[in-house]
Amino acid sequence: MKPAIWIAILALALRAQTQPPVPAPPAAQITAPAPSPAPAQAAAPAAATSAAPAQTPAPAAAPKPGPVAAPAPVPVKAEEKPAAKTEAASPAPTADEWISGSVDVGYRWQTGVGGSMDTYRSIVNLGSGPKLLGADFTLLDPGKRVFDVMHVRAYSWGDDPYSTLHVDARKAKRYDFNADYRNIAYFNNLPSYADPLLGRGIVLDEQSFDTRRRFASVQLDLLPGNWFVPYLAYDRDSGAGSGVTTFVSDGNEFPAPNTLRDLTNLYRGGVRFERKHFHVTLEEGGTTFKNDQNVYFSGS
Repeated sequence: MKPAIWIAILALALRAQTQPPVPAPPAAQITAPAPSPAPAQAAAPAAATSAAPAQTPAPAAAPKPGPVAAPAPVPVKAEEKPAAKTEAASPAPTADEWISGSVDVGYRWQTGVGGSMDTYRSIVNLGSGPKLLGADFTLLDPGKRVFDVMHVRAYSWGDDPYSTLHVDARKAKRYDFNADYRNIAYFNNLPSYADPLLGRGIVLDEQSFDTRRRFASVQLDLLPGNWFVPYLAYDRDSGAGSGVTTFVSDGNEFPAPNTLRDLTNLYRGGVRFERKHFHVTLEEGGTTFKNDQNVYFSGS
């Protein structure tokens, strides 16, 4: 190699040795993320790099996610639904109702009977005028002084052939009262034997009735629900009216008018013993009977 070239290379080498070393740029400091509120292992901070070139530190391990706390439940106010208007009313009376039930009234017109009135009354016997067709209601005593609950039922009142009434009342552990009443109208005036005057419109009958029969029954039980229950009862059966019956003389039967009236009273009282394995009833009573029947017959 030529001397001039070696001198140039030597000058470059000397120049490189005389220049001060260029400081290395500071290494970037890696800061670990702040720890989460949940308990987790914190990552160690990375060591600062030296002035000399060094390998790039490995990235810090990501912290393990801790259990995420569930958000506190927010109270939700329930929507108030309006009461359904179509909801059926309960048949049982509420505490604020002291009476509940129904009453049916009406009026019946009798426009005229075409034919025999006796036949109409013997078969149909429905009168005209205002009617109590039916009543069924319940009474409550808010103070429970006299009774707890009372039921009343009545049907077909107003000159109808069959009328009924029922009343019951009770007071817990004190008494139980029941009463029934029936009023029956019985009319029968139809030809029952050979009538020589039937063609002339004269109806004769050896057995005819135009009567009313009434039944009543009342019972009072004391201390219901106890192992012994004293009770009192009364039953009445009465009838009254008029009609036609037979009068027998010398082997012959003659129709004769008569009046009817009878009365039967039944009185009862006793005590019931109601145990778990047996029931025993001791009762004493008496009956009275009265019958007044008059037959009218005038012989010639």
